[in-house]
Amino acid sequence: MPIPYEQMTVHTPDGFSLSLFRSRPLQRHADARPPVILLPGFSSNRYTFGVRREHSLPTALNNARRDVWIGELRGSRSSRWLGRGRPLVDVDAKLHLDVPALIEHVQRATGAAQVDVIGHSLGGLLALLAAGGPDGARIARVVTLATPGTFKGIVGSFEAAGPVFQTLARGVERVASQLGDVAIAPLARTRGPVPHLFALGRHFLPGACDAGVRRLYLDHAVESVHGPELAQLTRWVREGVITDREGRPLEHRLRAVAQPALIIAATRDKVSPEANAYQAYAKIGSTDKHFRAVSRARGARRDYAHADLLLADTARHDVHEPIVDWLAARDPRSLVAPAHPGAAAMAQKNA
Repeated sequence: MPIPYEQMTVHTPDGFSLSLFRSRPLQRHADARPPVILLPGFSSNRYTFGVRREHSLPTALNNARRDVWIGELRGSRSSRWLGRGRPLVDVDAKLHLDVPALIEHVQRATGAAQVDVIGHSLGGLLALLAAGGPDGARIARVVTLATPGTFKGIVGSFEAAGPVFQTLARGVERVASQLGDVAIAPLARTRGPVPHLFALGRHFLPGACDAGVRRLYLDHAVESVHGPELAQLTRWVREGVITDREGRPLEHRLRAVAQPALIIAATRDKVSPEANAYQAYAKIGSTDKHFRAVSRARGARRDYAHADLLLADTARHDVHEPIVDWLAARDPRSLVAPAHPGAAAMAQKNA
């Protein structure tokens, strides 16, 4: 049974209706603690962060009295396009329209002046790019999980083909840019061993999660692939630079990240290898940044891949609790917005 959340709707300026899912702490804390927004990655949704309540990151955060909000971005099954014409689903739209709308909604609902943002895979990159942009003042801290700071080398030795690789990648970009939604969820939900074998090849290590967890993940966590977004990501792989849809570099935003940041990598992740995740750490400008590679060799209970980094039973000890502890060590206590515009000035006058 999937984890039940409170669900609400957020509207973007261009006409998307997005779903935002809330998981409240069991007890309210007297001190001001920023709410936490979780952002899933490419072709994924809220189930990235847990398919069983007892082994989910939201539960670990709730147990630490944190208010958790999970945003599902445009193109997910829970989103709706209310505008005219063909909707645009790419990284630019998610960064400039979806993420600010989610942050604003959470701030209004909670009265918080800032939020913490935790992102998995592409969601982590969106969090860093947002933190280094115009919305950065609204973000207190950032945590990324399995997030690449460069897409160069992600396809492995295939890039060594040089001109052949470049030609094929350009072809994929051209075709993908003309595509709409590519529904892969029905394939993931197919019964039998094939989807499990595919998941074990890319997202799970053998023994990390039982078949029931993998089945829940395959049934619920997989979203459609969207052509323009795939084209953009393919260009990042081909050129080795993170750019907007017009090809302009976005990496200056990474250098502008000044917030405390925790970058977590899985050492056996084939989707976002450790070296690529380290580049996210290397590129951000924060003076309070930490890189954590999770593996048995580094003291964890097991090794991890791309999805089981959050979903394995042992992730509670190796991943969830270290995130909670890292946030607690940097927990600002005065991040609730004043009740009215004059409250802050009055407090300063009386100080």
